[in-house]
Amino acid sequence: MSISLQADDSHCHTPSLTDFVRDSLPEICFDSGSAGFLNYSMDSVQFYNAHCRIYQDIKRCLDTKLKHCDGIRAGFNRHILNLIESYQLPLEYFNYDKKVYDDNHYLQNLIPFCDGDKLSNHFSQQFDRSLLNCLTKTTLNKHKECLTIFKQNIHTILQTKTSLNEITKWSEDFLRCIYNSIPTSCPTATKEVFVFKELLAVPDKHNESTSTSLNIMKIVKQKLPSQNVEGFAQSKRATSSIHGDPHILQLHTNKPITCRLLHNRTYLSNPHFKITGVSKYVGDPDLTATAITSLQIDFFNSNGSLISYYKVSNGKLPLELIYFDSLASSIIKIDYSEKHATEGHIALIHVPTSTQIIVNRWANFYFFVVRSSELLLNNSDGYLITGCPQNEIIDRQAIIARLKERFAQSQRKTIVGTTRQRRHISLEESQLPNECERICSSNNNEFPDECLFDCLAIASVNATQALHVNQMHIRMSRERRQLVDNDKRVVREFEQCYTKGLACKRTHDPDESNHGERIIKQTSLLTISSILYTIALFSFF
Repeated sequence: MSISLQADDSHCHTPSLTDFVRDSLPEICFDSGSAGFLNYSMDSVQFYNAHCRIYQDIKRCLDTKLKHCDGIRAGFNRHILNLIESYQLPLEYFNYDKKVYDDNHYLQNLIPFCDGDKLSNHFSQQFDRSLLNCLTKTTLNKHKECLTIFKQNIHTILQTKTSLNEITKWSEDFLRCIYNSIPTSCPTATKEVFVFKELLAVPDKHNESTSTSLNIMKIVKQKLPSQNVEGFAQSKRATSSIHGDPHILQLHTNKPITCRLLHNRTYLSNPHFKITGVSKYVGDPDLTATAITSLQIDFFNSNGSLISYYKVSNGKLPLELIYFDSLASSIIKIDYSEKHATEGHIALIHVPTSTQIIVNRWANFYFFVVRSSELLLNNSDGYLITGCPQNEIIDRQAIIARLKERFAQSQRKTIVGTTRQRRHISLEESQLPNECERICSSNNNEFPDECLFDCLAIASVNATQALHVNQMHIRMSRERRQLVDNDKRVVREFEQCYTKGLACKRTHDPDESNHGERIIKQTSLLTISSILYTIALFSFF
């Protein structure tokens, strides 16, 4: 039947409105033999956008092609809409399986997803019911962190009138952060709807056209390592790192960016682990150089619950992880083949994701490097992925030039300790730039410009420390190469953990363990509902 034809009067006398919706309405309104064709869009996030339109299309169809039915059978159209609106969405909807979605599940295609720029109350209620089955207090805390970071970044980049690409990058980072805040044990469709719910609000926060550039597909269609063991094992591997004052070598780049990152920041986050750190000014505050003074790595199980963490602060580098799960120690561990306490670094391996993390201490500051599958890193968020916001990038060369000029004009002398700290020598401050260039020009140092910047920045307050800063850059260069050499061993252990062992397939939720304090507790329905409502209220500027 052509879509332009009016429905005949026989449709108005149908004895079963349910049968009418299933058998006749799709043909009248959508020129299709059944509503089943709509299920094909389930493979794409566009499924949700489509459903926002479908309900409005049905209402228009009833007001035009089936308008005469109200005159023949009073309340006909209202009954049709009531049937669609009140349909009880099956729970299996949120754990999508193509085999389940045949023509017998036609009504879920007609559920009104959207009411204006938000999810409809009916859909939200049923979505929240599914979400509560896997949501934890940790998830809500992560969600609030994502929202806070996003609002801060958008507010800042709007003030600096940055490019549309910059806004899109941080909007995408926000949506990825939201997706990663949901426990991996949650059904895929539930996580997709959660992202979509946030996506509806994102364009209104800056520019409506931005939403067309957001790459939502690569966010919601990511696969967990457990779902794609072979793919992860064979995938390309990548390294991302941060060191010095600080210099970020983000994913898919080979040129470090010097960035001003004060206070608490999230450097790398995904459903499996999260790396956060606190930074403060080093050297002359006017130079805006900062360094990490404390660092924490949290590891999560498939329910999003904390099962282990590693924390460093106050210039100390402990050689142990804290565990909250009996299986955690077999999958999150110190790589003793890489442990060199005397050199001030510790290497960690997260077996379920084939990830290597090396944490270093230099003076009272920390830096680290991460290597893993690109499949994982591409679906992570944080500064090691997105890089430095434009307004926080430091003009490294300009500051180097300014410091060289300042030292060249200085008539003062400074006392510098030798390598072994057994004696001191007197040095003209005007000589410091040449000394910094000398120590940073080593062939083993892959970051000469960054080293020179750090040396000159620190020399203004501590010349002895400055003239040893090259050690940090040489160590970072060496460790980035070493992690590449470790790939085969780490990937092999990753594969064996899934194919020969149970540790990677199943990790206990600390809430269910009998030992230790219950760190993460399932939040009550009332608490979660109230927090979700509060988040919704404050998610707009």
